[in-house]
Amino acid sequence: TLAAAQAAERAAPGEATALRERAERAEAALMEANARVESLQRAYEAAAAAARRKEAPGAAELAALQDHVARLETQAARREAQWRGVCDDIKRMTVAEAAVAERRWKLRLEAKNQELERFKGELDAMLVAAEQLQDQLGAQG
Repeated sequence: TLAAAQAAERAAPGEATALRERAERAEAALMEANARVESLQRAYEAAAAAARRKEAPGAAELAALQDHVARLETQAARREAQWRGVCDDIKRMTVAEAAVAERRWKLRLEAKNQELERFKGELDAMLVAAEQLQDQLGAQG
């Protein structure tokens, strides 16, 4: 019904807003993680350059730095996957919103068509009554 379509339409924007906010938070977290990965990558490269200049940190320090970079990369990948999930949710929500809007317009069109049919019926009835009245007046005159 039209009321059900309108109720679904009113509920859909709230869900879409929540999904958009979730996507924005996930994107910000992803950007932050990527920045940390880049920072650690630069630190790692600086340490590697220092090692080439024979000012190398110990093997344990390099291993710890590599482990930290690996953890950050894993975290960034997880957040990116989460962000993609949010994007997929938003896409599904957009499709649902479009379906609700289409259904609403179809219901409105159907209601207008019914209104036009009623009007046509009333108009036809008035024309028949006018013809009958004209026939009666013609028969009397």
